[in-house]
Amino acid sequence: MALLELKATMDRWLRERPIGESLRVNAHFGEATIGPMGRASQLDVIGETVNIAATLGSHGFGLSQQAFRRLSPEHRRLFRRFTPPVLYSPTSEGTA
Repeated sequence: MALLELKATMDRWLRERPIGESLRVNAHFGEATIGPMGRASQLDVIGETVNIAATLGSHGFGLSQQAFRRLSPEHRRLFRRFTPPVLYSPTSEGTA
């Protein structure tokens, strides 16, 4: 999956630098609004979908039930289920 590969690549890149952080990826599926917000007209994404993704509680990579249901059966095998709340994270085979 592209997101798993992106996370692995970014984590390697960040480890090679004195940043000392890793990329956190949370995914949820639903509607969101994107556009310039506020006086500075900075591009922002807002909505319940964004709030749910932001609060999934994963420490590295997490999918909500809605995002997990969008995956093919082949890709679903790369994740295991945690509850509560339901959160899908990569299995050891899904971690690059």
